[in-house]
Amino acid sequence: RSQQPLNVSLARLAWRRVADHEASQADVERIDESLGRTLAFFRGLHDAGDAEVAEGALWGMTHTTWLSDGREVATRPGGEEAELAMADLPAHCAAMERLRARECDEAAAAVARGLAMVVPRGAFSLLTAEELEAEVCGRPEVSVEDLQKVAHYDSPLHVGHEAVVLLWRVLRSFTNEQRADWLRFTTGRSRLPGNLRQLGRVNIDLLSRATGADAP
Repeated sequence: RSQQPLNVSLARLAWRRVADHEASQADVERIDESLGRTLAFFRGLHDAGDAEVAEGALWGMTHTTWLSDGREVATRPGGEEAELAMADLPAHCAAMERLRARECDEAAAAVARGLAMVVPRGAFSLLTAEELEAEVCGRPEVSVEDLQKVAHYDSPLHVGHEAVVLLWRVLRSFTNEQRADWLRFTTGRSRLPGNLRQLGRVNIDLLSRATGADAP
């Protein structure tokens, strides 16, 4: 209602769940690189089709996986006692992904309930996870192109002025985190709003250098 972005830092996977969309394999692997490597290993083992190699590689493994809170859970009923075989790998991988993707469901549901007090819940599914995050929290990427769209140059500056060209060149050399720090310093916010019109204009002024007796 205030049109001010909220400081809610959630993984993209969580925003998908808030928007009531299914998380993708890439979303899951983005929050856990170790899981991504394990899934790639299992899938490669299955695709190779060598039962003898698979038997040796899977020796001692069961139908379980680890969650982010350190708990070991079964990927199927009775999985703690069932040995993992090559033929089980596709279903086992799918269950591992599903369990990790649904870990944040409780937190995502709480965020969704809060947002639903302002915006009808049904509207969430009309947006992608990226769009919903941008509307609620602002855009995570602070792009120079977007900054240029809202820049206003005070005289004698103009778009082709040497100082202006240098400013954009320097900002392009920054990391996104550094540009967010610059944005926070100049506007008080670390993200650009989903709708740039909410930001208003960013005034670019030229401070005169002290000369003569005023020079340090």
